[in-house]
Amino acid sequence: MMPDSLESLGSRSISLPKFQASIDQQVTEAIIRLEKLTDSFESIPISYTTRCDKINILRWLQRVDICPRVYWRDREGDLEVAGIGSACTIAVDHPQDYAESFEHIDRILKLQPNNPFLRFFGGTRFDPHTAADQLWQSYPALWFVLPQVIVTRNGDEFFLTVAALWDGVSEINEVRMRLHESLDLFFHQGDTIDKQLLHVTARSDTPDRKQWSAGIARALTEIDAGKVDKVVLARRCDLQLSGTLDPCHYLEALIAQGKRCYGFLFQPNRLAAFVGLTPERLFQLTGNHLATEAIAGTNAIGSNDEETTANAAQLTDSGKDRREQRYVVDGLRQKLAELCDSVETTDSPEILQLTHVQHLITRLAGTLKPSVTLGDIHTAIHPTAAVCGTPSKAALSLLTEIERFDRGWYASGVGVISHQLTELAVAIRSGLITGRTLSLFAGAGIVKGSDPDSEWQELEHKVAPAINALAGGSR
Repeated sequence: MMPDSLESLGSRSISLPKFQASIDQQVTEAIIRLEKLTDSFESIPISYTTRCDKINILRWLQRVDICPRVYWRDREGDLEVAGIGSACTIAVDHPQDYAESFEHIDRILKLQPNNPFLRFFGGTRFDPHTAADQLWQSYPALWFVLPQVIVTRNGDEFFLTVAALWDGVSEINEVRMRLHESLDLFFHQGDTIDKQLLHVTARSDTPDRKQWSAGIARALTEIDAGKVDKVVLARRCDLQLSGTLDPCHYLEALIAQGKRCYGFLFQPNRLAAFVGLTPERLFQLTGNHLATEAIAGTNAIGSNDEETTANAAQLTDSGKDRREQRYVVDGLRQKLAELCDSVETTDSPEILQLTHVQHLITRLAGTLKPSVTLGDIHTAIHPTAAVCGTPSKAALSLLTEIERFDRGWYASGVGVISHQLTELAVAIRSGLITGRTLSLFAGAGIVKGSDPDSEWQELEHKVAPAINALAGGSR
C-alpha cells in the first residue's frame, strides 16, 4: 500500500493528491506542446520531476528490486542517478542498427530540450559482430532504457522523476494513469536483502596462466612481424561465491573503496547484473564540445607516498608504457580530427592515481563538425587502442582469435545520454553477476617488450579491488 506522503522514503513531504495533481497538469501541458511540434508521432516519453529530500540512492534501488534497474555515478561523484522500470527501451542486436537507434534517442530528447532529467541509460557490446554466449544472453548488442522512475542527486540536490510513454493518440487520462503507475513503483517495497560478507569457494581463470603466456607469445610474434603494434588481451576470472551477491550492495562496497571512477549498474532482468567502477571515459558530449582521453600503462600504488611517487616516476620513464599509451593518443587524435573542426590535447601524459593502481593519461577535446551525430562519434571512437589495440581492425581480429571467452559488454561504452550531456565510460574494471557467480574482467596492453608474468600480475592488481569488495572492504 502506498504511503500518504513521500516523506517515509526520504523525499520531501508532499501529499500524494497534490503530487498527482501536479503530474496531471504537467501531462496536459506537455501533450499540448508536443502536438504543436510534430504531426507525425513516434512514441514519446512524458515525465514529471519534483525536488525531494536526501535519499540513499543505491539502498533505495536495492529495496525496490524492480527490473530493469540502472545506476550511474560520474567520476567526480557530483552526479548520481538510479532508475527502475522502463518507460522507453531502445534495443537492437545488429551493429547496422546502431545509427538508427542513436538517432531515435536523439529525436526523443530534442522534443523536450529543456528537460535535464530525461536520460537514457545503457551500453553496447564490445564487438557487436560476434554472437553473445550464454553468459551475456540478457544483454543486447545495444540497449538503452529511459526508466519509469528516476532518482537523481546533483551535488547536494535530490530529485524524483516519473515517466510514461505517450503514443501520440492516447487520451490524456491514459497518460496520467501511466504516470501514476510509475509513481507507484517508487514506493514498491521488495524483500530487503541483508548485507553479507561472502567468500570465494572456487576460482577459475579464462585463459589460465599457461594459456595466457601462450597468447602473449602469439601476440608478440604478430607484433614482431609488423602486423600489429599493440593488442589488448583480457582475462575472465570466474568466482564461485558462498551466497547470492546483491549487485547494489556490491557496487556500494566498490564505490566505498574507489576514487576518481565512474560507478555503474545495468540490470535488464533478474538473471544478470553488470556492475563496475571504471576510471576511463570513452567520450563526453556537451553541446558541440567533445572530450575524450587516452589511459594506458599501469603501475601499483605504493604502501606509502614515497613509494607511490617512485612508482609514478617509473611509469613516466618506462619506454614500454609510454609507447603503449602513445598508440592510444595517436588513435584518438586521428579519430577526433575526422569528427571535429579543431582538436586540443594536453602536452604530455599525466599520472592518474586510483586506489590501487595508477596510469598515464592524456586528455583530448574538440569542437564537433555540424553534421556529426552521436552514432558517428560512437562508431569512430569505440573501440580505442586502450582496450583493443592498433591498428584497430587487425588487433580486434587477433584478440578475438586468442581470447577464449566472450567479452560481452566488458570494455564497451556504457553510460547516460541526455540532451544536455552525454557521457559514456569504458566498462573496464567490471563484473557480471549471475546467481552465485561473479565473473570479473581485466585486460593488459601487449606491445613489444611485454612480459607474460608482469602482465598477469597487472591483471591481479586490477581485479584486487573487486575481490576485496566481496568482504566489504579493502585489503
